[in-house]
Amino acid sequence: RPERRQMLTERNDRLHRLHDAIVGTGRAFKGKLTHNPQDASSQDPANLSDISNLSEAGRAAIYWTSGSAQLGYMGVGVVWQEKALGSGRWQEAEYPIGYNTGTISDAQAFGVAVALGLAVDKVKEGKSLKVVRIFTHSPGMISSLHKQKYTSLGPMLGDRFALLDLYERSDWLVKHGVEVELVWLKNKGHVKSKAVRLADEAADRAAHANTELSGVIKTAIHGANVTELLKTIDDVPQIYRASGQDWIDEWLWRQNKSLYD
Repeated sequence: RPERRQMLTERNDRLHRLHDAIVGTGRAFKGKLTHNPQDASSQDPANLSDISNLSEAGRAAIYWTSGSAQLGYMGVGVVWQEKALGSGRWQEAEYPIGYNTGTISDAQAFGVAVALGLAVDKVKEGKSLKVVRIFTHSPGMISSLHKQKYTSLGPMLGDRFALLDLYERSDWLVKHGVEVELVWLKNKGHVKSKAVRLADEAADRAAHANTELSGVIKTAIHGANVTELLKTIDDVPQIYRASGQDWIDEWLWRQNKSLYD
């Protein structure tokens, strides 16, 4: 539909402006971006063979991230092991990130920012890390960071976006001598990676943690008048109203996007 195509074009332009407003123009991601996908149909050790020695020596921090959307409710899962892969209990973190606060790509950005924050904490606690490797399902994140025009800003939860945390935390790690790697982990077909399964399950639980009213939402979507669901300028939080029209328009887009389909 021409109207929808126009809306998408306008949104893409808006996201580029917001990107520059959040992190500045021409800011480069200082970590390593791996475009060629690793395969979730492989066992986890196969995706870590090149850093297995560092992992066994406690000098590698490895995280798997996932995002989930359930009826508009968003969730993020991050999993890791404190010891070398296979020699310790899996650690899992779940983050409910609200209703229609963004897309799956925004959730992925949040997950990567969380993982980077966990790595920063390790270094601050005295851990002598050499490399931080983070697996993401989002190829768009990898390519957009490479182009320095990353349009997945993170969920709209307040005045700070995951995108800024992603840049600042990776910059901090690199400054302290830690290599940062983001790797696209292709998640199709039969998944043999235990880490991927755990991250996906954690993200789903986080999304469902938002959904006490999921039955009400289902009824509303299928039974209510569209005008009763539509968010308007009066619903926009003051923090975004004060930030300018792009912020207002983006909040309204996210809240109403299911009505545009």
